Amino acid sequence: MSQSSDDVKLRIVIAEDSDFYMVNIENILEDFIKNYDIERVTSITALDTYIDELPSIDLMILDMYFPDGNIVDKLVELKLLYPDVITIMVSGQSDIRLAFRTVELGANYYVVKGETFASNLMVAVLNAAEQLRLRRDLMGLRNSVFDPSLYPMVLFQLTEQGVDSIQSDFEEFPEVLHQPEATFLKNIGLGFMLVIGQGHNYHEGCFNVPAGSSKFYTALLFVFRLPNPTAKDPRLKIGYYQMCLFVPKPLFQMFPSIHTMNPLIEKIKAMTTDSVHLIENKLQPVKQMIFDEIKFMDMKSPNVSI
Repeated sequence: MSQSSDDVKLRIVIAEDSDFYMVNIENILEDFIKNYDIERVTSITALDTYIDELPSIDLMILDMYFPDGNIVDKLVELKLLYPDVITIMVSGQSDIRLAFRTVELGANYYVVKGETFASNLMVAVLNAAEQLRLRRDLMGLRNSVFDPSLYPMVLFQLTEQGVDSIQSDFEEFPEVLHQPEATFLKNIGLGFMLVIGQGHNYHEGCFNVPAGSSKFYTALLFVFRLPNPTAKDPRLKIGYYQMCLFVPKPLFQMFPSIHTMNPLIEKIKAMTTDSVHLIENKLQPVKQMIFDEIKFMDMKSPNVSI
């Protein structure tokens, strides 16, 4: 069973050398965040040592000034190391220009020490906790939507005899077809080749095309060429391949744009190198890589079919 977002332990780093403010911070975290680990550091040097050892951080609460340096100068470095971390800056200065500068450098919140410190920090922590919960829920949704087992896959290759489906990861296509499955796949492969082209007109890339006579699926094609040392026809020594993922039509709108997925072609080719490596138990790792990449891509651009 997967964990709910409330069950996941958050990793929180607090850079604060004042025991008084540290108590305030800890009390607010105890009141509004259910499950977390805290690591406190009291200097820039200690922060440097700690982050070198830590693979991920969810939330940072950072005082601005320490005897050994100014943490503002480290904000860009911290955001490069942990691009998804939520950062709350804490300062004794109510300088709006300084607050804007920290936000420009990557901070999410700026809280001024003083009489209203506890209430303002409470608001920032509540907002940060909600952001983290929504982020984890979204990732859980993406993990469910982009489960590779939901998407039947077949690999097509242009051979001397025509277009063949040389591998698939399903024993029976998960839709009632009004024709034999072999005929369905053969017709799809031929249709794909007509759309994508051959020879100098063959276009590598990612494409969305109709999945033949299927009413439930659309086809997501990853089209590429690889060396094919076993080919007898010299024209096929650099082989023509199309990896087809059958995507349920209601789910396709949740995929990134076709343009965004185009860089995956080079990653597929890097994993396979030639036709021999493509056939030798490489298909499932390639499929897993595709979905591992897709789930972290920007989902804002709409998909357009051709």
